[in-house]
Amino acid sequence: MSKILRYSFVFLLWTLYSFRGNAQGITTASLEGSVKDNKKQPVIGATVIAIHQPTGTRYGASSNEEGEFFIPNMKTGGPYTITVEAVGYKTQKQEGITLQLGQTLKLNFIAPEESEEITAIEVIAVKDRIFDASRTGASTNISTEEINALPTLSRGLEDFVRLTPQFSAQANGGLSFAGQNNRYNNVMIDGAVNNDVFGLNDRGTPGGRTGSQPISLDAIKEIQVVLAPYDVRQSGFIGGGVNAVTRSGTNSIEGSAYAFIKTQDLVGNRVANSDITITNFRDNQYGFRVGGPILKDKLFFFVNGEVGRRTEPNLFNLDFYARNDQGRLQKILDDLNTIRRLHIENFNYDPGDPLRNYDNIQNNNKVFVRFDYNLNDKHTITLRHNFINAFSQEIFRSSTTFSFPNSGTRITNTTNTTVLEVQSRFNNKLSNEFRLGYTNIFDIRRNEERDFPSMRVNVSDLGTVITGTDRIAGANSLRQNLIEITDHLTWFRGKHKFLIGTRNEIYQFDNLFIQAVAGEWTFNSILAPRDPVTGQIDTSVPNFSLESGIPSAYLKNYSRTSNPRESAKWSAVQLGLYVQDEWNANDRLRLTLGLRGDLPLMLGTVSRNRLFEEKFGVRNDLTPTPRVLWSPRIGFNWDAQGNGKTQVRGGIGIFAGRPPFVWLSNQYSNSGIDFGQANIQDQAQLNAIFAGLTLAQRNQILSDPNYLPPGAGGQSGTSVVNLTNPDLRLPQVFRTSLGIDQKLPIWDIIGTAEFIYTYTMNDMFFRNINLVGQQGVLNNEGRPLFGTFGQGPRLLDPTNFTGAYVLENVQGGVQYSATAQLRKNSKDFFGNLAYTHSMARDALSATNSVAASNFNNNIVGANSPNTPVFAENAFNVRHRVIGSFGYTYNWNEYGSSQIALFYNGQSGSNYSFVVQAATGGINDINLDGIPNNDLIYIPRNASEIQLEAFTREGVDVSKFGFTDANGNLITTASYVVSPQQQWEGLNNFIEGEKSLRNRRGKFAERNGAVAPWNHRFDLRFTHTINAPSKKAKHQLQITWDIINIGNLLNRNWGVLQFGRSNPLQAVRYDELTGNVVYRFNADVEAVSASQNPVTKSVTIDEAKVGFNKYLNSNSTRSVWQAQFGIRYSF
Repeated sequence: MSKILRYSFVFLLWTLYSFRGNAQGITTASLEGSVKDNKKQPVIGATVIAIHQPTGTRYGASSNEEGEFFIPNMKTGGPYTITVEAVGYKTQKQEGITLQLGQTLKLNFIAPEESEEITAIEVIAVKDRIFDASRTGASTNISTEEINALPTLSRGLEDFVRLTPQFSAQANGGLSFAGQNNRYNNVMIDGAVNNDVFGLNDRGTPGGRTGSQPISLDAIKEIQVVLAPYDVRQSGFIGGGVNAVTRSGTNSIEGSAYAFIKTQDLVGNRVANSDITITNFRDNQYGFRVGGPILKDKLFFFVNGEVGRRTEPNLFNLDFYARNDQGRLQKILDDLNTIRRLHIENFNYDPGDPLRNYDNIQNNNKVFVRFDYNLNDKHTITLRHNFINAFSQEIFRSSTTFSFPNSGTRITNTTNTTVLEVQSRFNNKLSNEFRLGYTNIFDIRRNEERDFPSMRVNVSDLGTVITGTDRIAGANSLRQNLIEITDHLTWFRGKHKFLIGTRNEIYQFDNLFIQAVAGEWTFNSILAPRDPVTGQIDTSVPNFSLESGIPSAYLKNYSRTSNPRESAKWSAVQLGLYVQDEWNANDRLRLTLGLRGDLPLMLGTVSRNRLFEEKFGVRNDLTPTPRVLWSPRIGFNWDAQGNGKTQVRGGIGIFAGRPPFVWLSNQYSNSGIDFGQANIQDQAQLNAIFAGLTLAQRNQILSDPNYLPPGAGGQSGTSVVNLTNPDLRLPQVFRTSLGIDQKLPIWDIIGTAEFIYTYTMNDMFFRNINLVGQQGVLNNEGRPLFGTFGQGPRLLDPTNFTGAYVLENVQGGVQYSATAQLRKNSKDFFGNLAYTHSMARDALSATNSVAASNFNNNIVGANSPNTPVFAENAFNVRHRVIGSFGYTYNWNEYGSSQIALFYNGQSGSNYSFVVQAATGGINDINLDGIPNNDLIYIPRNASEIQLEAFTREGVDVSKFGFTDANGNLITTASYVVSPQQQWEGLNNFIEGEKSLRNRRGKFAERNGAVAPWNHRFDLRFTHTINAPSKKAKHQLQITWDIINIGNLLNRNWGVLQFGRSNPLQAVRYDELTGNVVYRFNADVEAVSASQNPVTKSVTIDEAKVGFNKYLNSNSTRSVWQAQFGIRYSF
């Protein structure tokens, strides 16, 4: 601890010292250039004044002995008026200059002497942000004009960062850049961290778990995305850095009031051959913004307030699971009604009506306030505050999971962020940028109904059916405090801009999270097997059905302290120090050389578990050793021809990010001392507990949220322990890029080619050291086994510990992307077209917040889940094409119309083919203790897989027109699928799947399958009416956004598809053959059928047996949506 305090003290002294006196900043822009006479000789001592016309803010500099000048830390936007004065020379003026975020605008003035007769002043300006000497790595700037023009429904950052060619949107709402984990990004507002640094939500921003945006779009002026910035000030990410700059007040009172409205009548209901029901849907946003002067040219204010109200039905309804099969639909409905009936009869608990379309609700209120103060010509001060209050109601459903309505949860979020920024320009050579920020985030998640144990029932055609308290909602809250101190000091000398800076972040966390605090029971089936003669429950063999009240597994976590809602409290610090030289080697070549050091420190005490230490030989309370992460970087920008038409840029460097701190928090929460776990996977053990009880006694235990099995409670029972390798380093990558920008000879089009290569130096990986190792193999597959069938995995200490999860580093992942892009901008038109090919491989695509869940997500085949195997990751999009186009037609001075189109076409999501448990079957065929994570084995022939016949219920026979004795149409019948038919269907499926047919005799590859391409066109139409007033601006604007307009034109267009991952179901282990017995998860289509004239029963005589690889997403992501907007501006 004393060493940590010394480190902190040294960095604090540096921070305080540097706050006394930058090139273009993270929130600003810069102006540079030269002043020369007609003989190309430098004009020394020329005064350069830049005035920001909207606010009257003045910036100044003098030309040096080489005639060069530099003005840093300038407001983005404009217009600016630039004036150059020198004794003996004509005064020069350049008007209408606009600066973009991060831009260094170059202006070279040719100054005539006073005695010379001239007809014009020559100003050579490089105004294009693309052709900017300060631009090295891949980056994308989204201007105010593009934000206003392009279609958007969410009015959030994701609708604009998608203009980055190397971006991909994840199905969970996460934002991935350059093929990296969506939790490895850094989002900033005005240069200050605006991440959910703890990392609980996929969006990565405060309020993301409620669906709220981190800030209103009306408060944003410009957005920048950087992927390979060789400027050492940019850090905190190995994916993408997103920085949004906010609006500010000016000398004019300007404001706007707006409303954006979307209802169920503005949402499509056709997905290919299915019609979906959209009821009770609305998504409305209302807000205002106003800014102006408090003191002219000195003090300004800006205020934005916004209210969002969204209600959307959860479209994972029964029609989705039935896959347009009426017979299957009826069987699913019967199964769900049986589950509900058994809950009511046995537990006096109604889980809700499964037919009810559950409404997901998202409400939020946002307020943003900003003050800007021009203290004098040398110093400007900005103070801003952002407030979010958000709420959501949701339920977890997926293609393999159905939750009853009473398993829904409610999430609330409150976020307050305050940032103080001081920009200083002391003289022509010295400038400084100081920033102090404080963020407080509070999230709490609750279940909707009273605490009731979760029941998880295995049901064919649905997967897992869940009732009761959601696993993660019973005890779940998080409070985060973040303090940020940043300072950059820049010294301008000749051809060099020297920078020294520091960025320090202090985090405090208070996390309550007890999974399955109300208990979680698992059942292999709904109904118990019946005696074929008596029809009564067959008690001769153990059965693990909901009806019998005998579970197959139990999970419950609980506090061992006096506080049943015990939380983990801890802190962390990340200290950064860096130096950089931006060197203009000549008029055409600029080099950026920098070195950055980041020192992460984990503070707080982990309870030492001596029993764990005795059993495993390692300590659980050791946190990562403080170690500086060095990030050297070199970037370059070369004007290849010297005429500003060909730009070659790139660089090489190391980038360090921050991990989701929740991964580190697991160690503080799960020491095995403060919390215990009852985790029974041994079916024989559970059968022994329940078999001797009456049904009433069983049901009493099953419905008790406080139940603990014998041996659990207090300091007894098992526990989960999380620990961190003391040598752990934060995520770190080596990245290099090369880009070429070329002004083409036609229509002023700019072409760009960009290549990015990344090698992962330090990524995160989870191991369970309680898993002993391989115990055997499956005979026909060679699949390693880590336990014994009927008993589960072999653990080092099953008596005291269910899991011992180590967070450690893994090296070796590779990502690359190649992009070709065309851009065109003119007064009334903008266009952008890009294609990107990407590949990204990792050892583990960690998408969860819990160590055990991340370990369980490790999809394995021939390897142990403790062994890293590199494969394509879950975030990569192999091919992506984007296009954005806009055109404005000015009718007259009183009105204009604009149309803008955005196109996104990309290959589908990656997924893995894994083995699914058949009803009452095996969900963990390699016995590593992880269900549903086992890759399928791809047999070379029928002898390498053991299949057994099964009966497919609910096959649709309505097309044959058979009726029962009462004249009612018979819609379904059963069909026995033979092993030979299953093999033929499986073999055809393998041959038709590219990722499988060349891997015969091997296991499927993790994320080796790819869903179909998706094409989506989004359109915005804007009509603006200007009031005929000379004194003030009054404007009415009407917008129509149509998202996925292709689906409006054709029900088969724009439909999102995802892959079915479970072609094989595991039934049982055959001790005689040493193989697992499988079923092909066949889709059965009746070809011919006959009817018994006496019994009226229908027999399917011939059927097609296959496997539909893809399913349509019957959600709002597959249908068109429209939004009406109206705005009044003054």
